[in-house]
Formats: sequence, structure tokens, C-alpha cells
Amino acid sequence: MNDWCVQGWRQQSTDREQILAWLSEAKQLGFERYNLFKQGDCYWLCCATTEQLDMAAAIRAQVHEQAAVVVQQWCQQLVVVAWQQQTLLTCCHFSADKHGVQNFLYVAENWLKPDQMNCTLVIAGHSTRHLFDNVESIQNAKQIPEFSFEKPLKLAKMRSLRQLPPWLRRRILLRGVIAALLVTGASVWWFWPTTPAPVVIEPTTQLPEPPLLLQGWQQQHVIHVDELLSQVSFLAGWKVTQWQLDDAGETLWLQQSYGSHSDLLLQMPSQDWQLESNGQGLQLQREPPEGIVDAVAAESLEIDLGTQQSNSNEALEEAGFTQTKRSNRVDIQHLLFDPFTPHQWQVFLQWLAVWPEMRIQKIVATPEYLSWRITITLQHP
Repeated sequence: MNDWCVQGWRQQSTDREQILAWLSEAKQLGFERYNLFKQGDCYWLCCATTEQLDMAAAIRAQVHEQAAVVVQQWCQQLVVVAWQQQTLLTCCHFSADKHGVQNFLYVAENWLKPDQMNCTLVIAGHSTRHLFDNVESIQNAKQIPEFSFEKPLKLAKMRSLRQLPPWLRRRILLRGVIAALLVTGASVWWFWPTTPAPVVIEPTTQLPEPPLLLQGWQQQHVIHVDELLSQVSFLAGWKVTQWQLDDAGETLWLQQSYGSHSDLLLQMPSQDWQLESNGQGLQLQREPPEGIVDAVAAESLEIDLGTQQSNSNEALEEAGFTQTKRSNRVDIQHLLFDPFTPHQWQVFLQWLAVWPEMRIQKIVATPEYLSWRITITLQHP
């Protein structure tokens, strides 16, 4: 029975955005697996920690009644799954004895009444039927063979919360295609050849102006960003609302659910964070690491500095980043940044190496359901 989830953390809605919000909340609550079963226009969501199979989805897929209360004795329990049309009423269990039957009849009273929800009582298996032999009010219940759970249906299997539903993956792919088309059009406009400016011969006596020394962060200060975002994506008892890097250093904004301050500091990847409470939540601040790169990371960042800058722009766009250029400023944005995909951040670091004069002024990352929205502001002379 340990492989089957009967009660679990269950939600249901016809709104996909609400389902995404619940999936994100389930991660914060510490759940690891989920099943999403579509019934009509409604999605039945079940989240669990270790269970592999969803009992509600398995039984509903095998009973064709539009409104039913299904009971079956299984593993010393009386398992109950009830629904009306596309609404799941319950998925629970009672003790498989006289006391459990009485509790079940009390809970299911309104579901079974013809003048209430008018659900059909479906009893699975002869052993289950024997539990109701002395109950006159349910003698007209529908009898069906006992369910076998040794070969579960594919739609009842639960998947990892790190694996997105297929319709969400299609949405991300569509957004990526649209973003690529927009970036391609902007790149064509940006790199379109212009009339060269006339050459002005400066007097030989005039000394060149010293180059402007820009302040800001460089590549070695941001190597850790994707690893940090992946580590703070799932903090037990806490929810990160934003991470930011600016001239003051790094700042994490968090909201508390059931965790304590000591639990939070124990979960952080390093202990050099300074904790500061405010009226609406909590802040963690620190100076960013100096960027000590191990041999593997250094090898992954090695590039040919002679690579044409246009090639680095193309690689950045293919990784999902968009650029907006104004005078001596460049804004880079990624709407669906996945910190668990190291290739994305490596592409940005390689792009930064090709433009050594760039200085990072600010980075803001905000969690968006199962990914992050990241905005990077840079300056160059």
C-alpha cells in the first residue's frame, strides 16, 4: 500500500495557471511527486512525498458512472473514491470493520441521497459487499468486480515535481520560438550596416582622453549564480521572492511559511549571509564570492577570445536570452531561466568573456512558477 497515494495533498481547478501555482507551492511544502489527472475541463492534482501511484486516478479511469461513490476493501482498509461529474469529492480510507462502515455512511450520506448529489454507490468485490450485508439503505448498490492494483494504469503514475507537465513544456517551447523570432528581427535591425561616419582628423597636439573606468561586477563574481538559484529554489518553510546583485552586494528576499530563522541559515549553501528582518519578510545580504573557479568550471569557461562577437550573440539568443542596447548600456533578459540547466548560464558567462569591457551593474531574478525571470543590466565605455 506504500506505493499508492490515497489521501495526499489534493487540489483541483479548471485554470491551468492555478495548477502551476499549486505545483510551485507543493515544492515549497516539501512534496516531491505529483499526478495530474484531467477529468473533463478540470485538472485533479495529487501531490505526495514518496508514493508512486494515485488511487483516485486509477479508480476513476475504470468506472464510467458520471457521479459515483466507489468503495473497496484493500489492505485492511476501506478505500473510498467519490466524484460528481468532473469534481472530485473525496479520496480517503476507513477501517475495514463495522465502525469504519458507520463512519463511511455518515460521511457519504449527502453524496448518496437522490435529492442531494444523487451519486451511485459502487461496491467493488465480494469481500467488500459482506461488510454491508446488514445495511438496508444500500441494498440497491451497484456491484462490480474487485479492482486489481498490481498492474497500475499509466495515467495513475506520479512523476517528479522537477518534470513539467507536457502542456507546460509545449507552452515554454512556443514562447521560446516567439522570443527567437523577435530576437532575430532585433538583431537584423541592430547589425544592419550604416553609412560610415566621416573621419575627423584631430590636431596632433591634442592628447587622447583617458579611458573611463567603469565600476561594476565582472565574470568571476557571477559564476555561482545558477548554482545559488537552484539551491534556494526549494527551501523548506521559506519562499524566495527575489534575488538581486547590485553595487551593495547580494540580497535575498524571503517570505516565511512554517520555517524558523535557524532552519533557514542551516539550508543556505554558505554561512556568510547577514540576516535582517523587515515588516513584510526577511532579507539575507552578503558580498558576492570572489569567483574561485575549480578545474572543471575553468575548463567549461575556456573560450577562444578571438571568436567573433556576433557568434557569441547568436549563442546567447539560442539559449533564450534577449538583448536590448541603448548607448553605453545593454539589458539582457531571460523569461524562463532554469538554474538546473547549467548550459544556459555558461553561455552567458562565455558571452561576457568575449566582451571584457562590460561591467555588470545589476542582476534581478524573480521565481516564476517552475523557472526564474532574470534581468541583467550592463555598461560599457
